[in-house]
Amino acid sequence: MSLADLNNSTTIVTRDGDSRPVAAIVPASALRAVQAAPPPDADWRATVNAGWARRLQTLREQLSSRHVAERRVLVDALEKAWEELDRLARPGSDRGVESLRAAQAHLLGR
Repeated sequence: MSLADLNNSTTIVTRDGDSRPVAAIVPASALRAVQAAPPPDADWRATVNAGWARRLQTLREQLSSRHVAERRVLVDALEKAWEELDRLARPGSDRGVESLRAAQAHLLGR
């Protein structure tokens, strides 16, 4: 580490088997330059915040669409299961089945 300042070199630290950097060993002069840099101005912060807000909104929309699609698949499968149950046993003949039917009615629009 003491050679970093002498050689003006930077060493990137990674985890085993992962090429993404987790830390860096830099010369002290580089650290002082970063510390001396002026803080970002309000316009820059507003631009960055707006960018993150757009990314988050896009992610919310994607997750919502995925949720709707996955729910539709589950409800379709549940409807098919109830169709088969109705075919095998007439409605009202089994108290346990009727209890499940009542519990799932809101999903099936019944």
